[in-house]
Amino acid sequence: MKLPKDVGGVAIPEDLRRLGKSVVRRIDSPVGKDAAVAAFTLAAAAVIAISDQAGAVIRPDEGEGDAPDAPTPPTPPEPPVPPVPPVPPVPPVPPVPPMPPRPAKPAKPAMTPEQAQAVSDALGNVAEAALTRLFGKGHPFRGADRR
Repeated sequence: MKLPKDVGGVAIPEDLRRLGKSVVRRIDSPVGKDAAVAAFTLAAAAVIAISDQAGAVIRPDEGEGDAPDAPTPPTPPEPPVPPVPPVPPVPPVPPVPPMPPRPAKPAKPAMTPEQAQAVSDALGNVAEAALTRLFGKGHPFRGADRR
């Protein structure tokens, strides 16, 4: 973007135009646009604050025909509020007694006595076969071969 050499018949110096060109390049980015919007918003807020102090702004609640120095009707005083008494502290909650343990159910046997005997015999046979294989037939662990 090229800035004009003169505005309204007033010549703009080359240094000022170069500075303006760099400002325009920075404002042309998304970050620059956000910064420009923030700057203009702050400037507008400052103008409004200054004009408020000078009394130049007409409030929406003021009528157009009202004079700015018109007297306002007096407002009735607010009735006094009685003091609120302090709230007493809440008493502590008593502890809940523990639940008694449930009675244990009688254990159900995993197997009948006949099944237990069959398992014991099978384990004995497996142990005997393993020992015979390891130590041979004449080992002292074998009951029949003992002398």
